[in-house]
Amino acid sequence: MANTNAVIVRAGAKSLHPNWLTPEAPEFDLYVLAYEPPPASPDTTAIHEFSIPGRKIAGYNQFFLENPEILDRYSQIALIDNDILCTSKEINAAFRAGTEHGFWLWQPTLTLDSYFSFAILLRNPLLKLRYVTFIEMMCPFFSSEHLKLSLKLFGLGYETGIDRIWCRIRENSDRKYAVLDEVTVKHTLPIGGRAHLQGFVGEKRDYMVTTREVEQRFGAPPRRAVAYAALTKSGRLIRGRLPIALLSLIIYSGLFKNIRYGRLYFMKIVTGHIVRLLSSPIDNPKLNAFE
Repeated sequence: MANTNAVIVRAGAKSLHPNWLTPEAPEFDLYVLAYEPPPASPDTTAIHEFSIPGRKIAGYNQFFLENPEILDRYSQIALIDNDILCTSKEINAAFRAGTEHGFWLWQPTLTLDSYFSFAILLRNPLLKLRYVTFIEMMCPFFSSEHLKLSLKLFGLGYETGIDRIWCRIRENSDRKYAVLDEVTVKHTLPIGGRAHLQGFVGEKRDYMVTTREVEQRFGAPPRRAVAYAALTKSGRLIRGRLPIALLSLIIYSGLFKNIRYGRLYFMKIVTGHIVRLLSSPIDNPKLNAFE
């Protein structure tokens, strides 16, 4: 039976994607879009390799323009960075969760010892998943329908910031975007380690410069990443700022596990996340400018 899921990776020489095909039989096809010669992949018909030099988002855009049938061939498509350490077990589980819950856009959480930008993406061991207002571009999983709608963003020439928009392009999005606490991967490299190769130089060397530019282009007010509801491990739905914030206190346990950042910095990032859970807007209206 043909796979209905696909994983696409922009791969370099040290890409970790060969790890993604074991120990379980992959329930997905793997598309390797190499910007430089990648490591050897296992010999399997489930792997498709392309040479697409250049930047990450631009490379995705070129691939979809040249292979539009991909969006109809698969019902779910993941775009996973090549420095994500995981196996087929985690990827399979993430695809199954998307099917089970009918998500539009979702992602695994990160191990507490990962490099990270957003504390909301760190695993919460008390929960099954959380419903959120933001999904990062590090390893997003899309329904094919939602990816089709989002492709406009890939062709605008930006290499960051489009993830501030793709959760605001549709109406009635309650519980359609989620992070999976029961499916966890590890981000192995520092954030922005290849920034200069992605065009972040000169006046645009700061990611936030481009992020603000993208938001202004769509008339989008700056939005914080917030979890507004969650499922417990038993499947019980929890809503409300205070319960979610209290459950999120366990993320502080990463203070003793995350050697990537100093403890004061880690506490600052996690504390900021808790404050946003209690105070930031949790509605997620469609942007009228996105048409």
